[in-house]
Amino acid sequence: MRRTPIFAAVSAVIAAGLAIVFIWSLGGSRKLAEERSPDGDYRVELFTSTRLQSVLHPSMDEPGFVELYNNRSGKLVATGPVVDFFGGANGQVLWLNKNWGQVAVGRDTLFSNVPPLNPDGEPMPIERLPTK
Repeated sequence: MRRTPIFAAVSAVIAAGLAIVFIWSLGGSRKLAEERSPDGDYRVELFTSTRLQSVLHPSMDEPGFVELYNNRSGKLVATGPVVDFFGGANGQVLWLNKNWGQVAVGRDTLFSNVPPLNPDGEPMPIERLPTK
C-alpha cells in the first residue's frame, strides 16, 4: 500500500494532537500552601492535583497532594497520595516527628519514619514515647 501525502498529513496532525493532550495531562499542579515545622527541620507543601490526577480521581471535589521536604537541604523526603482537600480538613499539619517519627497532614496523609535532625541536618534516632 502506497502512502499518500494526505495520509502523512493526517498522521502528523493526529500525532501532534496526542502530544498536546499528553503534555496537558502532565501539567497543572500549583502550590496552595507551605508550612514549616516548629524547629525548622522540615516543611510540607500542599499542591492542587495535576490534570491527569483530577481525571483519575473524578469522585474528589478538590484533589491535591502533599510533599514533605528536609527544610535544611531542600531535598524531597516523600510525596503523599492524592487526597480530597474539600472542606479544608486535609490542610492541618501535626508535627509528631520528634517523639513518634510521623508528620500528619489532615486526616488522609501520614508520613512515617520521619526522624528529627541534628544541628548538621543529619537524621537522629526517633525517641519513642513510652506507651501505657
